[in-house]
Amino acid sequence: MKKNYLFLVISAVIIFSGLINSQTLSSSVVGKLYSKAEADQIYGPVLQSITINTSALSAITAKTPNYIMFNIINGQLYILNSTRTVLSGPATAVSANQVFRYFSTSIVNQLIQQGQASNTTVELRANNTLTVTNGNSTIEDAGSCPPVCF
Repeated sequence: MKKNYLFLVISAVIIFSGLINSQTLSSSVVGKLYSKAEADQIYGPVLQSITINTSALSAITAKTPNYIMFNIINGQLYILNSTRTVLSGPATAVSANQVFRYFSTSIVNQLIQQGQASNTTVELRANNTLTVTNGNSTIEDAGSCPPVCF
């Protein structure tokens, strides 16, 4: 009887903690806003960058309500939605194993509002770090897809 009770308690704890973690992940914001100077200090110098018109980026964020993915491949900027549909880039599809960095769309919109610049820059830095800068504001702390995709 004690073994059955212990098993039920342990099972309930595992299930309950899984529900809490899934709710936390789905409601948390992916990405963190930094000043440009702070991002340069933390993540190092920009090694490669591509500029996109901020109005165009705003139009793209309107098409992806939850998460937006970025990568620079062969000198070309690719932007995807959370289902990995190409929203901007020279190709209409990308390989399923190509790693993209993703942010919550809300943090990208916050960056645009705070930076208030007419152009936004997607930047690659050391250690495969991808940042997005608008004006004097930069976002990082992105997720990687794969392994975590939606």
